[in-house]
Amino acid sequence: MRAMLLAAGLGTRLKPLSERTPKPLLPVANVPLIEYNLRLLKEHGITEAVINLHHLGGAIEDHLGNGSDYGMAITYSTEEEILGTGGGVKCVEQRLGPGTFVVINADIICDADLTAAIRAHRERRALATMVVLEDPRAEEFGAVEFDERGNIIQIAGKIDNPPALPGPFAKALFTGIHILEPRVLEYIPPDIFVCINNYAYPKMIANREAVFAWPMEGYWCDLGTPQRLLEVNQEMLSRKIGLGHYDPLTEAEFRPRKEEGEAIFLGRDADLGDAVVFEPPVLIGPGCKIRDRAVLGPGAILGAGCQIGVGARITRSVLLPGTKVPEDAELEGVIADREDTLAVSAD
Repeated sequence: MRAMLLAAGLGTRLKPLSERTPKPLLPVANVPLIEYNLRLLKEHGITEAVINLHHLGGAIEDHLGNGSDYGMAITYSTEEEILGTGGGVKCVEQRLGPGTFVVINADIICDADLTAAIRAHRERRALATMVVLEDPRAEEFGAVEFDERGNIIQIAGKIDNPPALPGPFAKALFTGIHILEPRVLEYIPPDIFVCINNYAYPKMIANREAVFAWPMEGYWCDLGTPQRLLEVNQEMLSRKIGLGHYDPLTEAEFRPRKEEGEAIFLGRDADLGDAVVFEPPVLIGPGCKIRDRAVLGPGAILGAGCQIGVGARITRSVLLPGTKVPEDAELEGVIADREDTLAVSAD
């Protein structure tokens, strides 16, 4: 099987950070978002992937390369103009092969059991399966409605004449993961912007194709806002999130303090000055330089090569790689890179 990761978006809600770092490379616990999805695919035996690129696409390609570091074979599809979820997939039709394939948003974190989802898709002889999650925010995101057998009848109100199936109907949140058969691409015109949910799915359902929802269990999150990005970083650091397929904190040297949720994680070659204070949990990336009397934590996450000035204090914040913090500065509840510090509200 092959997969496509959708990574061409602009990340508008994450500006100004996303003006320099494409959203799929923004980190959670110092690991770029897109890497979580590559590891999920690999865990379920999918080792060939196409990634579509547009905004800062070169940075993504430079970071991932040919995928060998992840046990994957990765190729890229650069879109001069964004083609949308449907148009992007249609553009690489020949590269996805003749069989079932997976499409997944590159900017989510999820531990869905893809093996079970693909099995259910095949047992039902489905043309398309949407992986969904029971969540109180379903209406906010645009609910997928389906009957007790999983037949989809409505997607965010976009289906004008839904199938006349007996209820009751469940409502769930779409996770951004599709399992598709190649014939789905017959419903997508070439070389234009197409949203697969708004265009192809309504046409498939109108034609009474086998289109199903598969409710997942486990963890899922979308990181579309600064608030969610900061919150999920904090939850990962404090071990409130546990993914079955990957633990990003194992990338650092582990120095326990009391419990795992109250720990210091140090990367390689961290340079610590005198009288540095750690208030766990704290994650320090490789090559960071932390000067005298700096106070880090609780909830400080420093990317690789950050430099923290004398007497600076960092609390409940995420610093992207290479960020420099001047002496005696105080950062709390921010996401920062080399050029900007984005204060994140609690709402």
